[in-house]
Amino acid sequence: MIGNHGLGLNLVSSGSGIAQSGAEHLDMPLKRNTSFYLACGTFVILLGLIVALAIHGVVQLRQIQQNMEDVVALHERKIDIVTRTQVAAHMRADRLYRMALEKDPFAQDTLWLEFLRAGYLVGSGRDQLKSLGLTPEEQSEFNAQSELIRRIEPGQEEVVNLLKANRRAEAEALLIKETIPLQQSFNEHLAILRSFYQESNLASLQSARETYRRNLLFTISAGLAAVVLGAVIGVLTLKQLASSQRRITQQMEELEHSRAALEEEATHDPLTGLANRRLFYDRLRQGVRHAKRYRSNLGILFLDMDRFKEINDLHGHHVGDAVLTEVAKRI
Repeated sequence: MIGNHGLGLNLVSSGSGIAQSGAEHLDMPLKRNTSFYLACGTFVILLGLIVALAIHGVVQLRQIQQNMEDVVALHERKIDIVTRTQVAAHMRADRLYRMALEKDPFAQDTLWLEFLRAGYLVGSGRDQLKSLGLTPEEQSEFNAQSELIRRIEPGQEEVVNLLKANRRAEAEALLIKETIPLQQSFNEHLAILRSFYQESNLASLQSARETYRRNLLFTISAGLAAVVLGAVIGVLTLKQLASSQRRITQQMEELEHSRAALEEEATHDPLTGLANRRLFYDRLRQGVRHAKRYRSNLGILFLDMDRFKEINDLHGHHVGDAVLTEVAKRI
């Protein structure tokens, strides 16, 4: 309507106005088309930036989540295997030592069967650990354990042969001099491997936090660029990232609780909740160093329970466990 009215005025005024008006009308659609294409191009760029931001954020966060879950799950499984192997190794050494002290042949047979079963559990645990794959550092520790086993087994067999020959004094001497120290060294190597996996879990968490921090910086930068072009889409994207951040933080907290539980399991007895042998030796060494440094005295109270075996034999191991738990609470 406005264009037609203007064209009529130009016709009335002069012929030269016709050419001028026609040129203006040709320029107006051209300007409108240019603005439209520019707006469309800007929107497409905005949409592409937001899509790239969303895809990158989701992929990176999912990758971080998957990597954490895979690494931590693998290490937790290895920690469980090492723990069970360590318990079996302790049992094997304990049964051999009790065989040397036991005089009842039937009790010796029972201890012998438990000794064999513990050896099978140690071998089975090492096979499972090897099947999961070992890093060069783990392989080196694994090889050191293998070398100790090659030294431990002949000594244990010699102790058994001496016991069968009723040469108890020689068997006990061999146990104290060679077999038990080698077994302790083997258990220390297992503890080192367990600590390695726990430290690897912590390193994985730290790496995940660092990767997440870098990803968050990139996301914020791209989000700011998207906000300049379109605030609404930017807000929606930030909400999605905030939701992903909460999920990652929650998973990190769960992993931290899992690590704390594993540390508690490694240093405390699962039945009574008291410190286990490993933690006791650590505290004892600290106490000795403190006493030496400050020239003070150090005392150790040893409590033994008489006739505890009769409780297990007459009432069952579950009653014995209950007695141990109650004694621990009273102490």
